[in-house]
Amino acid sequence: MHEVEDLVSKLTPSQTALLLGAGASIPSGGPSGNSLARQLGAIGDIANPEEYSLEEIAGLFEQRHGRARLAEAVYDILDPLEPAGGIQVLPEFDWYRIYSTNFDQLIEKVYYDAGSPITVRRSNIDFSRMAEPGATELYKIHGCITEDLGFGHLSRMLLTDDDYERFDDMRQASFRALASDILTKDFLIIGQSLADSHLKELVRDALRIRNEANTTGRIFVLTFNRDEGLARLQEARGAEVFFGDMDSLFGALIDEKPKLPEETAKDAPRASLPIELMTSTVDPAHAMRLAPNARSMFNGAPASYADIAAGLAFDREVFSEIVSGLRERPIAVILGAGGVGKTTLARQVVLNLGGEVDAAWEHTNSFVLRPDAWIQYERALGAEGKRARLFVDDCAENLSAVSRIADHLGSTPEPSLRLVLTATTGKWKQRAKSRFIFSHGAAFTLSLLSRGDIGALLTLTNSRTEIRELVEAKFLNLPRGQQDRILRDRCSADMFVCMKNIFATEKLDHILLREFADLEESARDVYRNVAALQSLGAKVHRQLIIRLLGIETGALLAILDSLTGVVSEFDIDVRGGYYGWETRHREIAKTIAQYKFANQEELDRLFVSLIDAINPTIRLEVDTARSLCTEEFGIDRLTDTLRQVELLRKVVKLLPGEQVPRHRLIRHLIDQDRLDEASAELRKAQQVLRPNPVLSRYEVLILSRSAEHAVGLLYEDRVAMLLDAHGRAVKMVQRYADDMHCYNTLADVALRLADRGGLLAPLEEAVEKLRDAEVRTLDPQVSETRARYEAELNRRLSGTAA
Repeated sequence: MHEVEDLVSKLTPSQTALLLGAGASIPSGGPSGNSLARQLGAIGDIANPEEYSLEEIAGLFEQRHGRARLAEAVYDILDPLEPAGGIQVLPEFDWYRIYSTNFDQLIEKVYYDAGSPITVRRSNIDFSRMAEPGATELYKIHGCITEDLGFGHLSRMLLTDDDYERFDDMRQASFRALASDILTKDFLIIGQSLADSHLKELVRDALRIRNEANTTGRIFVLTFNRDEGLARLQEARGAEVFFGDMDSLFGALIDEKPKLPEETAKDAPRASLPIELMTSTVDPAHAMRLAPNARSMFNGAPASYADIAAGLAFDREVFSEIVSGLRERPIAVILGAGGVGKTTLARQVVLNLGGEVDAAWEHTNSFVLRPDAWIQYERALGAEGKRARLFVDDCAENLSAVSRIADHLGSTPEPSLRLVLTATTGKWKQRAKSRFIFSHGAAFTLSLLSRGDIGALLTLTNSRTEIRELVEAKFLNLPRGQQDRILRDRCSADMFVCMKNIFATEKLDHILLREFADLEESARDVYRNVAALQSLGAKVHRQLIIRLLGIETGALLAILDSLTGVVSEFDIDVRGGYYGWETRHREIAKTIAQYKFANQEELDRLFVSLIDAINPTIRLEVDTARSLCTEEFGIDRLTDTLRQVELLRKVVKLLPGEQVPRHRLIRHLIDQDRLDEASAELRKAQQVLRPNPVLSRYEVLILSRSAEHAVGLLYEDRVAMLLDAHGRAVKMVQRYADDMHCYNTLADVALRLADRGGLLAPLEEAVEKLRDAEVRTLDPQVSETRARYEAELNRRLSGTAA
């Protein structure tokens, strides 16, 4: 058997997930399971508590006194605990992740006292909360004294046998994280006796997962109970057992920790960006010095900064207009269909620094956009008298954060940060935005290549060897005028996703499908799944593909090598082992997905497998779940509306604290006139989510639809229900004055009142509110809505006058 010193030599905290059991709290005065059972027995007046397990005592307590009293009793026992001993030095090490089976808050107190950021996950609901940059994540897999059914929460501490039977619903995400970490990291279990049944189950399951996946991660068990026989049993299964306690382990780790010279931190140069932005931001000034790749751009990828710097991209006619506009206004929005060249144009704008801009940045969409950090950066720029540009590609996915930055820029005189945004036109129109985007920004729409654009493209093609060698010789041998006519014809469908498409005689679909057919079968399967995920807006990465397809890492990397030029890999989080995968362009991914998942049953299986594979502890995969619920190529691509609802319920169960899946589920139920179910789901959502305009709109919609569809109601009852819906809608637009969809809902209810009750005053009021919002927000969508309902009002008024 091994001692603590042997364990220290093997541990690398940054690559180690830590699991702390009851023994980790005992030095701080925490009770063991048996001790907690006896204390609960005494409080609950349960005879002979020593004859029962903790689960049995808790169950008897709940039967006699109710859940609320049980939760209060546990809280009263554990809340006074204060950290003592080795647990206090936990923040000294950059543990990859910490798990705990304890209900107490000792770990949280230790990190708070040390000023070290910590993000606590108590149940599935917490996985919707964004982790602080650089924060250690703590997963309380048995719950926490601060949250329980007895206190009105949806989650519960795992106290009774019944709690353990139901734990999967609210702690599924934590155990998926645990399973994932066992595959990819070393795993250290501290504070549980080798005789503990829960430890036996945990080690058994951990070893089974590791052995099935054939991974190299190790499982270490540090136990205070020196039992050589039980230790040999665990080691026979593949674990490594060490005898000792947490105090001695952490003391030895502290001694081994390298000491940095004091001047290292003091003399380090100050970063140009806040620390939390560095890993989620591309520096174009650096990226332009990388190697250009004309072939990648020719095959459909947007031009990289290196491509642009190397002169491999042509200037669009609107380029100078955008650059000029950014001198006058802090926001520029480039709109258009997928593949028309928005990203390339925006990068050209960002690289056009000149003497008036000191720096430029591009947000990486694999990460959450942090508006507070960018606002802080803008203020720092202003203090230094400098200016910068920030590019957010496909910004509809980050529109809430973008709007907060826009609010700041619009309310700041002469802001030092300029915002360059791109979005597909449809998504842009559908989503609520800051009014400052319209009052302090300008929108530019790309569609067809202009005559000047085509001329610039032909000049580039004929002057650059890197591009000429990729173009069909038949095209190159044509006279310039004929080349011009062909390009005007090929670029007439709002499509510029693939350069080879406009220089070839075939349709783009045929080019891509023939390329697919030339791949090996194993590579085809990976390619079509990556394409399907990317087409629905998923953040695809290597670990997700491994879980989804059940392919070992070695085999997957060999397949990736055979997909060179078709699927590329890029770093997301090297420490966490996350590497992103993407095809050359989302429009190309959509084409492959349309053909290779045309069968509805196969598409359904893909969605089920994806939901089952999603690890809610990984922010990228939470974003993927959102996209699955909202995107055209997600669940809505299924033709069976009942099945859509079933899959949405499955996502809600996995991510109960996420807004988007709940919103979409309620919306689908409303659209299917399943209003009782929609009302029930709305009540559940209101328990979990903060009040928001979407839930308010759905509340009004359900009322107004019920007035139309409820069976057996009198005429005046239906009108009364509509009046109730209208009253709620008026309060809604007062509360959410900048949400254009709320005004649309108000006007819709007013129109129903006009149709059902002959009341025109609510419609007049709605049009007036829309007119005020139009002036305030400058949103073209509000103008369109106002014009539509005003026309309806005028039609009814003219009919009344007649």
